[in-house]
Amino acid sequence: MIPYSSFKRKPDQSVELTNDAIGHLTKVYMFCDKNNDNNVGPNETKYFFQTAPDSPWNEAPYNNATEETKNGGLSYESYLSLWSLMTLIDPARSLEYLIYLGFENDPSSAIRVTRRRVLDRKEQKSERKVVQCFVFGPKNAGKSALLNRFIGRSYNDENNNGSTEERYAVNTVDKSGVHAHKKKILVMKEIQILEENAFILSNEALASCDVAIFVYDSSDESSWKRAIDLLAEVATTSKDAGFKFPCLMVASKTDLDPFPMANEESTRVTEEIGIEDPIQISSKLGEFGKLFEIILAAAEHPHMSIPNIESEKKRRCKLIKKSLMIVGTASLVVGLASIRLYAARKQC
Repeated sequence: MIPYSSFKRKPDQSVELTNDAIGHLTKVYMFCDKNNDNNVGPNETKYFFQTAPDSPWNEAPYNNATEETKNGGLSYESYLSLWSLMTLIDPARSLEYLIYLGFENDPSSAIRVTRRRVLDRKEQKSERKVVQCFVFGPKNAGKSALLNRFIGRSYNDENNNGSTEERYAVNTVDKSGVHAHKKKILVMKEIQILEENAFILSNEALASCDVAIFVYDSSDESSWKRAIDLLAEVATTSKDAGFKFPCLMVASKTDLDPFPMANEESTRVTEEIGIEDPIQISSKLGEFGKLFEIILAAAEHPHMSIPNIESEKKRRCKLIKKSLMIVGTASLVVGLASIRLYAARKQC
């Protein structure tokens, strides 16, 4: 077992497969794809890990995490997507299984640690090949339906719907114009909010987020308000921790009638905080506009789409300064009064 500590990195760094590792995994896939039709069927996927003790993909969060072919198999893109997901969230295990599959080069040549996002923001670009997007939103906003559609499932697929378990969906996304790469792997992580006012992610957990989207039901005003509250909470928490990242609003269920003044209100708020207008989607109709491409573009430019919301730390500092000014002014008034009283007594 390779110790997790072998992959020392800052919270805002991630781990990706190198070209050497991808080349080896490609050979494994081609060996298993007997028909050379970019489809390793469900009965053949077991051969991926025939030299390993077991398959790591038979359990959460990997099973049901990517798109399957019509017969329940895996395309090459889905295969690499799962490997990228495992490398992102459990690099030690990924490298361990890569060695089981016959990777004979120096293990350190199989993975790369990305540059810190704080440096990416300074350089105003990111060259990460794997982008992790956190999906926030109130209950019944359409988060699970979005993830289902992203990996080619029915929008009302009951798999994971309503679950409180951590869920990932990963797929390859075409994006012409993305810096140096036309295709990137997008990992969507659904964040479960267990209580109305509960926020369960630590600062370090937030640091691994490349882009955050906030999904709300465009037909429900309370859903919109809760999504904005979540955005404010996430933005201030990440800002105070020093891990800022782009944020996007997503208006789901556009197949339903919007709540009164929905467009005007959402446009006004997003303009005030300096992010893009909400992206309109309907998982039921399979209409997503360019949501996934926009997410990748936001990740590529990590200095943009960051909400202009005053952090809690800055707000407290302002209150303290204001209090000190009031105390100082009061002391000055008392001091002047004492001087005047002393002068009056002296004249007597």
